[in-house]
Amino acid sequence: MLSQSLNPILSGWLNRPREIEWCITMGLDGKRRPNIKGTFLTSLAYIDDQGDKWGDTYVMIVGQHYEDYAHWNSVSTLLPIGGTHGTRNFVPSPFSKRNNKGAAPGVTGLIGEVLTTVFLQNVINLNPFDMAHIMGDRKAPDFCLDIEPRLLSNLFRTSTPERARSENEAIAGYLDSIVWDQPLPLECKSRREKGDRQVRNAMLQILEYWRRVPTMAGYGIFAQVDVNPITKLRIHLLIPKTTELDNIRRIINDLDILPEEPTVKEFNWQIGGKLFG
Repeated sequence: MLSQSLNPILSGWLNRPREIEWCITMGLDGKRRPNIKGTFLTSLAYIDDQGDKWGDTYVMIVGQHYEDYAHWNSVSTLLPIGGTHGTRNFVPSPFSKRNNKGAAPGVTGLIGEVLTTVFLQNVINLNPFDMAHIMGDRKAPDFCLDIEPRLLSNLFRTSTPERARSENEAIAGYLDSIVWDQPLPLECKSRREKGDRQVRNAMLQILEYWRRVPTMAGYGIFAQVDVNPITKLRIHLLIPKTTELDNIRRIINDLDILPEEPTVKEFNWQIGGKLFG
């Protein structure tokens, strides 16, 4: 009887709409004002379902993990650890007690991946079967997407502008005019604390894709997913200028110009001006 009385409450909690913010910025510059922004609705139950189906690691109840990771306690701590609380301090110097559980990085990363795939389905209307997890013998992005440029151009025309409409219309017009013949790489990074340390790792993974799939050099997506305290998808869209495609392909394969593992500053110095931004 108790379980029956709790089921409606549990069902309501899992299915309650959750609004997720997103924004899209051209290029890797995190300080640049986004071009467009919006929101989409999901639920813990749907995140559970999508994580179970499309996550690259098998973690169940992903939505309920998200609920805890996004809203529990503080940015860096979760539930207390049993066995370490009391008046007796038996931890030798220079060590200190860990009193709280930390968020598992792999689960945090999975939450970001699942929220990104939900965004792709709900906002860009991409079919789940058009999103493939990929692996490689070296660094590789999380996904490659079988996506047409026009799906992105529609977004720049219909979403809330953060910059001049004329700028977004120019990007949309360019996306309408191009065709790519290989899947678009997407790397997703999650974070529960402020900082941009993930940006370089994402850049290196996308750069490796460009070196392996040269026809896609310059094209890619980096999704930085803030989980706490406000969930927000910060999407960085990398699109090369028409006149710079050959230059980009030459630069990324010339280690005298661009190191094999450049810093973000080195990448922006050599490549940033050749992308829309």
